[in-house]
Amino acid sequence: MKPVWINGNKIDWQRSELISPARTTSIEPKILAVLKVLVEANGDVVSQQFILDTVWENVVVAPNALQRCIAQLRKLFSDDAKTQEVIKTHPKKGYSLVANISLSAPVLNNLIDETNTSSQSDRKHSSTQSKPYVFLVTAIIFFIGFYLVTSFNGFEKQYKTIESLTSSDSIESMPSLSHDKQLLAYINTQADDEFSDKSQLIIKHLPSQTKSVLLTDTRFKGGLSFSPDNQSITYSQVRFFNNTKCASIMQLTIETKKVKQLIPCENSFYHDAQWLDSNTLITLKTNKIADSEFVLFDVLSNKQTKLTTDFKKPISFAYNPLSQHMAVISQSINDKYQLSFSALNLINSKLITTNHYPLPMSNLNQAQPKWFNENKLIIAADKKIYWFDNSGLMNTTEILTPNTIFSAQPFNSHGDILAVLGQQDMDVRLRTWDKTNSDNFTDHVVERSTKKEYSSKFQPNTQNIGLISNRTGHDQIWINSSQGLKQLTDIKNEPISTFVWSTNGNKLAFLTDNAVWTKTLNNPEKALKLNFKVKDIYQWWQDGNSDYLLVNALIFDKASNKTQPKIISLNLKTLDFTVEFIGENYWAQKTSTNALVMNDHQGRIFKLVNNQKQIIKDLDHITVQWRYYWRNNILYIQDKQQNIWQYDAIKDQANIIQQFDLNSLFMTDFNPLEMKMLSDNYAPQQKDLVLLKVAN
Repeated sequence: MKPVWINGNKIDWQRSELISPARTTSIEPKILAVLKVLVEANGDVVSQQFILDTVWENVVVAPNALQRCIAQLRKLFSDDAKTQEVIKTHPKKGYSLVANISLSAPVLNNLIDETNTSSQSDRKHSSTQSKPYVFLVTAIIFFIGFYLVTSFNGFEKQYKTIESLTSSDSIESMPSLSHDKQLLAYINTQADDEFSDKSQLIIKHLPSQTKSVLLTDTRFKGGLSFSPDNQSITYSQVRFFNNTKCASIMQLTIETKKVKQLIPCENSFYHDAQWLDSNTLITLKTNKIADSEFVLFDVLSNKQTKLTTDFKKPISFAYNPLSQHMAVISQSINDKYQLSFSALNLINSKLITTNHYPLPMSNLNQAQPKWFNENKLIIAADKKIYWFDNSGLMNTTEILTPNTIFSAQPFNSHGDILAVLGQQDMDVRLRTWDKTNSDNFTDHVVERSTKKEYSSKFQPNTQNIGLISNRTGHDQIWINSSQGLKQLTDIKNEPISTFVWSTNGNKLAFLTDNAVWTKTLNNPEKALKLNFKVKDIYQWWQDGNSDYLLVNALIFDKASNKTQPKIISLNLKTLDFTVEFIGENYWAQKTSTNALVMNDHQGRIFKLVNNQKQIIKDLDHITVQWRYYWRNNILYIQDKQQNIWQYDAIKDQANIIQQFDLNSLFMTDFNPLEMKMLSDNYAPQQKDLVLLKVAN
């Protein structure tokens, strides 16, 4: 059953949840069933007997069972038996739902302008112009109570409404407009699997509002791009070549629906292709370890040319055909996001960077920069739209909504913005295998919510599970125990990216953008005073009475006068460290005082003993799925063939002990004693295309 909104509160039938701007509340099955009966009645009076027969079919219930459900429903919607603004009682007849019901999500609050260059008095004056209004919510147009003025360098727009372009249970994403603004192309995917091979490419003729499906059963990567003549669409398709996943650049002719492969793939992902002219494409080529480079492709000669750039790791880009400049989002040497403006020199195949600016957001949600006009650029992240020009950040527009803005781009010459609104959601899943029959297992979602939960770890010597959640607005560590869910950390304005438990489970270490922290349970967090940058925490390990963290660090090397990536063992008492490995690294686990197991950029696993690389014979043929963990003197590994391996480092032997599937994709911990595994999994979500419309 599709979600509905009752007085602005979303009812998620699949998850049995009421979602409001302030909270997410679980609904008991019987209470949800009663609500479903009332919703399906569409405002008509439903008799008590009909509800009892429907919800409690062939079951003898207490006389007040239905009344209790009605009372609980009223409480959920801040209603009561006196006001009856949501559920009305009809004496001796039954109940009816009298609330406002919609099949589309209203945007709940106003838009607020935050102008960086204005004075404090200007901001106060601007805030007094924001006036709340209440409008009727319909399935097509959502009116937001706000008065927004975005003003900089003589550019002034007022956004007063949001108009829905799509509204369904599916995920609508990757929108692209034709150059004449007549056609809108986008991807439609079922909400239960955003990364499936069952997505559709849909095109909509905006003047007539007619749409058609151009392509089905395809897995897309990156964005869509119309050709200069608007006759075809370029996209990236994920496929398998010699049992290796990669992504090719494809071209689809709109009129005939004929598909042609432009750039084949072997072991890399080509994505986000954009047309420079009718014969030339520029695209990103990303390898298995997420390192990217720019490639020019000549359609007539079928020739690829690598662009010379100074970018460490480009992530996304936008080409401006008016100025022939590019805006590039990349990661710098310290892993911070930065925005660069570059001139494209096709003669020398070079990108010449003119300016670099640090980006204020920590989570880009795979957003793309988009040129608003010849000089101005917009980037959507979290709940904000950031405005840039060649001098840097100009302005920030915030949308006070429970939804995330995944992308934003100009829609027409009036200044309307086409955006993708939705929620990003990941679940932590616990899989338990039957010890007597290894083919049987049960799956359990740990603390189901509509927020992002991930990176779960078993707390040693307990039945508790630690995890990272953004349910309070920032990624913090929580613990799930028999007493429920409890927040462990509260680092202001510092989202946590990863954590590890101590070997005895009494302490933990975690990483934020600016520091490594340690925490003893029930005591405040403590930031370690380090003179180098830590990129990731791999493991907490012990040598005698000393505690160490195995980390991936960026450390300045005096001999080469450069910062180098190194795996180090950090003594938590003295903060001295021992270098275990020098060079790019992706994951590692300490198996003894003089040995590491790690993998290369292709996911091939090996061991490092006394700084000497050695092949693990039983594992030399596999490609690791993600991460692996040293537990009870055994290493547990997922491979790309959906096998779970155990490796005995002393015997130097490995064997398959289990398999995993799409419901347990990314292992985050393994408990061999109880045969339990924790994993990160993408949860069903919803994204819609909307317009932020400029006031006349």
